[in-house]
Amino acid sequence: MLAPFAKKPINLTIKGITTDEHDLSVDLLRTVTLPHLQLFGISDGLELRIKKRGAAPNGGGEVQFLCPIVKQVKTLNFVDPGKIKRIRGIAHAVRVNPQFSNRMIEASRSVLNRYIPDIYLYSDVYKGEESGKSPGYALTLLAESTTTALHCSEAISEPGVVPEDIALKATRALLSEIENGGCVDRKHQSLALLMMVLGSEDVGRCRMGEPTLKTVQFLRDIKDFFATSFKIVPADPSDPECKQLLYSCYGTGYVNANRTLA
Repeated sequence: MLAPFAKKPINLTIKGITTDEHDLSVDLLRTVTLPHLQLFGISDGLELRIKKRGAAPNGGGEVQFLCPIVKQVKTLNFVDPGKIKRIRGIAHAVRVNPQFSNRMIEASRSVLNRYIPDIYLYSDVYKGEESGKSPGYALTLLAESTTTALHCSEAISEPGVVPEDIALKATRALLSEIENGGCVDRKHQSLALLMMVLGSEDVGRCRMGEPTLKTVQFLRDIKDFFATSFKIVPADPSDPECKQLLYSCYGTGYVNANRTLA
């Protein structure tokens, strides 16, 4: 959230755990979070490179984050969620049998193939030092709509749980995200809302699902910090079954002065 407003373009190398149950994995950051930043005009030079994977608890992973700076973010007007046109996925396994990746892919496909034909799940196997210090595996899924709306999910290995069950957990979570709908998935509501507040002095609008508890608290923080309140109304008042909401606010017109010290 802070990187685009730094003094200089960021080139950051981070080491440690790359996938766990508490935060977004590096796969989601690379394939979903960065495209969400691009909606606000933050694109040229924006990249996340996975050099080593590191499963919990001992980590050993390494990623490189590159982010340009911007003077001002664009105003967002994203209200058409479109229809899901393709699903992509990454199954990775480190310090375990490489076949675990293929087993997760097959299990996930057994469900997703019922919905659309454009599905591509690939196996990402790291060996040696690049596989970190702990065994683990995970499946990350991404659904993209005709209007570039993204929905994502992931599930990571658990003691005593076979790869097929991990894959089904991720697959069902993705279908839940798609059902929740909107143009931004639940994991990225806060990011989109903050960038809308920082946008130019104009009305920004975005269609999303119902706010999570984290998002509700984030909206309170935004009101305290920026004195900005969002107008939240049903996205389709004529459809009582539609749970999607339209979030709109007036941007603060924040500008990154990017001053250099004398």
